[in-house]
Amino acid sequence: KLSLGQYHPMVLGIERTIIVLYRRLGHYKQSKEMLLTFIEKLKSLPMPPPPDQWIIVNQTLALTEECLGNYEIAKVSMTNNVQQMISLVRSTDHPQILTMIDDYVHVLISMKEFNQALEQCLPCLTKMEGMMGIDRECTLLGRYHLGMIYVGLKNYDQALPLLKNCFDVGLSKYGENHPSVLLFMYGLSLVYEKQDL
Repeated sequence: KLSLGQYHPMVLGIERTIIVLYRRLGHYKQSKEMLLTFIEKLKSLPMPPPPDQWIIVNQTLALTEECLGNYEIAKVSMTNNVQQMISLVRSTDHPQILTMIDDYVHVLISMKEFNQALEQCLPCLTKMEGMMGIDRECTLLGRYHLGMIYVGLKNYDQALPLLKNCFDVGLSKYGENHPSVLLFMYGLSLVYEKQDL
């Protein structure tokens, strides 16, 4: 930071990563405060960041709102972010857009809007698997979300193979202490509990 300056793109990228880490560690309020300060810093730049970077920062804020339980705020913000990114890249088949749609699916699951989540998740997951492969973390998270939708719909027979696959692939690729693998284990244990297995 001292040699590059506080507004250097690399410094700003590291700062955003730290904010995301705070959110992932469960420090949601602190993450939101840091993010709002970061947004003010971006607004004061002599040359503003490109539009796609603004959308990503807004998506980070929406994810933080979701973690704080502000689902409606997150849902509206994510809808706007996806629409803005689609108009920017002029395609729905872009990895960043697919990841953002998957974030939106997660909010719908949190809001227990399982049918709407299913409508969004199926085409998104199909595109993600085709473009990015079936064993990438983002694709596994998409498959996990589909499994959790089926759990919400009480369709445990469809949920079980999806969640088991996420756990098995995640465990072999990322190891037992990876946050996503722990999430997959939670989903799988939920299905086992519901089915009394």
